[in-house]
Amino acid sequence: MKSGHYADNHASGRVMTKLGFRYAKESMRFSKARGHAVRFLDTRMKRENFRR
Repeated sequence: MKSGHYADNHASGRVMTKLGFRYAKESMRFSKARGHAVRFLDTRMKRENFRR
């Protein structure tokens, strides 16, 4: 499973970590709301760590 958040959104990072996501890579993504590229942190969760 894939997800991610903007690097300055610490609350989203904490929630994803708590759910079991782990950081995979960092990239720059354009934010339409901000009007410029922003640091984005991609996260992943392995299938075996997913609980329904």
